[in-house]
Amino acid sequence: IKVREAVARGSKLISFSPRATRMDSLAKITLKVNKRTSVDLLETMLDYIMSYDLMDHDFVDSRTTGFQDFVRETKRYLLGKIAGTPWMKPSKIIEALQLYIRARRPVIILNADTVTPDELTLISNLALVTGNVGRDGAGIILMRTPGNAQGLIDMGVSPDYLPGQQPIDDVVARQQFEAEWGRALPLENGRDSVGIIQGVESGEIQGILVVGNDAVGEMGNAIFKVPIFSVSVDTVLPEKPPYPDVILPGAIFAESDGSYTNCERRVQRLHRAISPPAGKQNWEVISALATSVGYPMNYPTAASIYEEIDQLVPLYKGVNGNGCTEAGAQWPFPRSGRFDVKDEMAWLKLLDPDIFENLHRDLGEPRDEIMPS
Repeated sequence: IKVREAVARGSKLISFSPRATRMDSLAKITLKVNKRTSVDLLETMLDYIMSYDLMDHDFVDSRTTGFQDFVRETKRYLLGKIAGTPWMKPSKIIEALQLYIRARRPVIILNADTVTPDELTLISNLALVTGNVGRDGAGIILMRTPGNAQGLIDMGVSPDYLPGQQPIDDVVARQQFEAEWGRALPLENGRDSVGIIQGVESGEIQGILVVGNDAVGEMGNAIFKVPIFSVSVDTVLPEKPPYPDVILPGAIFAESDGSYTNCERRVQRLHRAISPPAGKQNWEVISALATSVGYPMNYPTAASIYEEIDQLVPLYKGVNGNGCTEAGAQWPFPRSGRFDVKDEMAWLKLLDPDIFENLHRDLGEPRDEIMPS
């Protein structure tokens, strides 16, 4: 809806997709790419930017790091290799890139469920070298299918990070969490969803708590077929076996107090409209479970959880005093004008070196270089 509104107000849309979409009719330029050509196209765009000095030098010098390594890597790209792709006209690529570079506040919107790590690395580098990230109105938005996916990441669902996307080996952050929670944190990274399921199947994990059936993805209720102790917190009963050992009633969003963080980092307050039939919201169920196994979670209200987040999660500091309403406000609070990382500098990332060998093997000799229009 927001994209349609922006186009109606005069914004220009560029569509990159392997197939026709409903947005194509709104797009000024459409480029059809697939998994084989997407990396080639993005490398060609970076080649073009570097070859014709279209970078934002002030931004690169003051707000990024790793530029020299990035320059050395781009020299390994195959110049103009996309030019021979039948459905990819070089003139359209140049037109799309020039449109992006000249825009005052360009935004790249990605499908987080399908974008690959290599594609994401190149897109991030493209936005950084043109100075189109880390400022108002410009940047990269990852659209995720699950609701509140960004909020889950910010609250530490990733096995590699503490809440606030702080590295698990960050000594200062660890000390703060350990002091607040009264427990020593594990030194090693946790398991992602695939690792958890593998641990269940191998017998390394003897018990599992599933909050919401979509938490186990395509595996669905099959996770309960494994002979381990299982507990499910959900809003609906499983339609057919296998069933978990224990089913606890969950609360839907209308029965919950809390917040959602959307894909543009906007924290939006959620107020309970009706009481959950079972009498407990999800955070109360989880707190009771933790207490029953020996770790007391004595949160009296959802507001007390907000207070802990404000204290321990740098990204969300000031969330209660910075417009966290139905309309929402974006983290970090307040804005510092710098990237919210340890040295405040964004890294220009490098691709896996093996990718170049594969590209040379698959594509053969470089084709003619794409020249500016």
